[in-house]
Amino acid sequence: MPFSVAADATRPAEPGSIDFEFRYQQLLYNLDPDRPFEGDFEKFKSEYQERQLRNNQTRIIDADAPPLTAEDETSQLLELRSVLYQAPRYSTPTYFLDPHLAVISWNVAFELIFRPILPAIRRHHVNYFIVELANQDEVIDHAREFTDKVKDGQLPLVDLEPLVYESPDYGRVEFMKVATQLTDGNAHLKAWSVSLLLKKIDWTLYKRDLEEHLRKDRLWGLYAVSYDAILRGFRPYQELVQDVISALPSPPSRILELGAGTGNVTQRLLERNYNVVAVENNPYMLEKMAAKGLRSSPKLTVMLESVENTEFDNRRNFDAAVAVNVAYALEDPLSCFRKVAAALKQGGIFALSTTHSNTNLDALLGAIKADLEVRAKFPEYREHYERLVSVNRAIEKSIAKRYSLEQYKEWLMDAGFQIAHSEPKYYDAVEVIQACKT
Repeated sequence: MPFSVAADATRPAEPGSIDFEFRYQQLLYNLDPDRPFEGDFEKFKSEYQERQLRNNQTRIIDADAPPLTAEDETSQLLELRSVLYQAPRYSTPTYFLDPHLAVISWNVAFELIFRPILPAIRRHHVNYFIVELANQDEVIDHAREFTDKVKDGQLPLVDLEPLVYESPDYGRVEFMKVATQLTDGNAHLKAWSVSLLLKKIDWTLYKRDLEEHLRKDRLWGLYAVSYDAILRGFRPYQELVQDVISALPSPPSRILELGAGTGNVTQRLLERNYNVVAVENNPYMLEKMAAKGLRSSPKLTVMLESVENTEFDNRRNFDAAVAVNVAYALEDPLSCFRKVAAALKQGGIFALSTTHSNTNLDALLGAIKADLEVRAKFPEYREHYERLVSVNRAIEKSIAKRYSLEQYKEWLMDAGFQIAHSEPKYYDAVEVIQACKT
């Protein structure tokens, strides 16, 4: 009996696909002609989809909910608009160019793939990115064609081309570039969004790493809300900040702040009249900083980038550097400490606090709860406290205890520092270390 198929019958069907199930039913029919089967693919597809929906209606969360009404859809779209700005950070690898094609930002997936070249392309013309590509000749030819169109008054609204990058982590990576103009309300070009649609990569390694990096980034973003709500009113935290910055030279010194987060340390530094360059790569942490009005200070420069991937803007004249509870999150502390040393003047101070292999957070978390209860704030802040505990326990199990105190001190000395003072603080949850560049 004749059968119809959805596509080329010579093409292998993917296991689990409707086409695969259809061909499987054909096979069963051929083995046993008594089995009822009709060979119309579209009918089979419709029945198969209905069966899948019915079988999984109660097994997948909210699958049994009715369709949205028009009013519900309108309401959900309003909710979406308030958070839609977050989406590009967690989408396919994407970078952003200013109107003159300088690289000004990128998202988590892009940072993961192109980590080795990030310092070379940040704030540079896109040509610096192009020369890192395996198919740079073809891309340069395309860029010249793009330029000719612009000179002829035909600035493209979109621009597509294949890109190839040889990654030390994921092997040969192939993309389809989709660049799109971003314009304001007057149709004036303000930036370019350049998405890289992945065609080839070591998917096993990339999926593992991407999932971990996205999870961490979202974790810090959610943590920022509860972190500020709880710790800004917790006196021992304020005392910890004071313990760290007490080693800094008198103002008006230039201070490099690593992992500025929501700006609690930044605020103290500005209040003391320091000139501060604050490095932070989580935009949701920086939203909290902006809400405190700090971004308007003429004494503050914010660098939206990772502590480990920046060159500190090639500046080499800082009087001191601070890092409050940041070092434990570094993948390569020695490399970072060396960058800090290179950024400091001779005799410059590096003051930091960090957890280590002997850290135990029980006393600290208990003290925070007791403080909230004494101030009759616990019912109001219960959700924030529970999130703070959950995040800190996750950090404690994963990264907070992976390096020993001895390792931190050895890395500091290898980077060119002399340890001036070291003391446990904050309910022994962290060690405060003061070091001087030799």
